[in-house]
Amino acid sequence: MSRRRAVVDQPMEPHVNLAFGLRAVPGGYAVLLGAGASVSSGVLSAWGVQCDLISKIATAEGAEIPDTDTGPYDWYVNRFGHEPAYDTLLADLARTPSERQALLRSYFEPNETEREQGLKRPTDAHRALARLVASGH
Repeated sequence: MSRRRAVVDQPMEPHVNLAFGLRAVPGGYAVLLGAGASVSSGVLSAWGVQCDLISKIATAEGAEIPDTDTGPYDWYVNRFGHEPAYDTLLADLARTPSERQALLRSYFEPNETEREQGLKRPTDAHRALARLVASGH
């Protein structure tokens, strides 16, 4: 007798992937930080990057987005018929890892003006993590 399993189109929870990955690397660690660790230095959160990318798509299409916190998100849903997700949005805009890196670089690396303003620089939290790694923890 053959048993059939229902196929559920639901991705695995990210924390499950992380747990399996850490188990595969004895002595490996993961540090889970909120966006505040970087936002305080002038780096956009994933939501902020996502909204900015959506705004650029809308601009390329000649569309206007309402100037609200959810304007880009709402425009995307109305335009494409589904909710945007950070990872799939990046995959759609930049197919290879090097393209994604190039696309995201300006969000995380300071330009000259930002450098002069002290933006997008490591915070105390980043430095503390670096010290932990450097000391072998």
